[in-house]
Amino acid sequence: TPLEYLRIVEEYRRGAGMEWKEIPEEVLKAEREYLEAEEDVRIATEAEVSEEKLNLLKAILAEKEYKYRQLLAIHGL
Repeated sequence: TPLEYLRIVEEYRRGAGMEWKEIPEEVLKAEREYLEAEEDVRIATEAEVSEEKLNLLKAILAEKEYKYRQLLAIHGL
């Protein structure tokens, strides 16, 4: 995921004695959950599932996105 890549970059920066930011595991987990929910919505849209099921998946996606963005803001990422 993008934050996993950023974590690698930040570890390099830390090792090189440069300014760096720690990326907590909880943020990485939230990013993975958000990306999985996004993929679920995409797959459901392509499969033309019922509108009710699609709306449920979109609600879950919105919840995951909110949590992810909140954690990014809290940790200054």
